[in-house]
Amino acid sequence: MDIQPTIQPIIGNYFDKAIKWLSHQVHSDMQIGKNGKMTMNFIIENIIIKLLDTYKINKNLGETVKAITVGKLTNHALNDVKRFIQAKIDVKDPFPKAVKKFISIRFSLLPLDEEKYLYITGVVEYLIAEILELTGNTTRDNKRVRITPYYIYLAISRDEELQKVLDIWVRDCQVEVDKQFKLFTLKQFNCFYKLKNIQSIVINKALGINQPIT
Repeated sequence: MDIQPTIQPIIGNYFDKAIKWLSHQVHSDMQIGKNGKMTMNFIIENIIIKLLDTYKINKNLGETVKAITVGKLTNHALNDVKRFIQAKIDVKDPFPKAVKKFISIRFSLLPLDEEKYLYITGVVEYLIAEILELTGNTTRDNKRVRITPYYIYLAISRDEELQKVLDIWVRDCQVEVDKQFKLFTLKQFNCFYKLKNIQSIVINKALGINQPIT
């Protein structure tokens, strides 16, 4: 079932610290710059919005995860969430606080207890770790050490299961990816990404959001 988002992601910096922390955990030899973090912020917002829009329909987070993921990604996400909830939360992990802050602002009327916040955090952190793992590998394969929007998109476009989760984001990029993965060149993509960034700033101003929420 194709769930239409009730709210639109706004590129902000809710998750900058969490992205930087997790990126270092996954690929300590990689760097992620401003545009890379901005892209990951947008992806995280998409995932949370899709999770909560689906949850509002079926009222069950486990079923929600099954609805928005496919294949091995589903089983790994559910198992990782169980470990995440049962384990003692790393005090250095910025994700729980960032996810709760984002949800409390963008979904302020949706009642969620602490266990549900942790569940959502576990799902999001697992999926983002998967994306960063693939992106880091793709970046390294291209003999680079800096994660950029281009390599994030390139990595996701090569994984059908992640494309299922991020279909809204992939459509937003307005790029048709064929089976041979013929993508934009790096220069073309960077020009396109700057255009999308300018559009997001215009949208932010139209909504009265002059600065990203920190």
